Amino acid sequence: MRLRIAWATDPGLEREENEDSVAVWRNKAGLDTLIVVCDGMGGHAAGQHASSIAVKTVTKILAEDGQEGTDVERLKRACKEANAAVFNAARDNPDWAGMGSTMVIAAIRSGEIGLLNV
Repeated sequence: MRLRIAWATDPGLEREENEDSVAVWRNKAGLDTLIVVCDGMGGHAAGQHASSIAVKTVTKILAEDGQEGTDVERLKRACKEANAAVFNAARDNPDWAGMGSTMVIAAIRSGEIGLLNV
């Protein structure tokens, strides 16, 4: 299966800072393709930090998890770890209190796709 991937981010008309973070993998961690898109919550503190932490945590967990479990289980585990990492960073840095991020993950393997949306 051939798959072309492109992305663009835009802060929109309401915000000056772009709080989006994106990661795209090919042929890593047992997956054909992994796409992670996180968008920091506008109007809350440190949205860019939240989305960046979330993307980095998801990719780190999937790279290190030894491919144990189904793809859905792996995505859920990575999402839970990313949530904990964002929560802990906000707890440890008072200026980041209340930060958060949306998350969409697409994991593609052998013509099948698993999606996670938070």
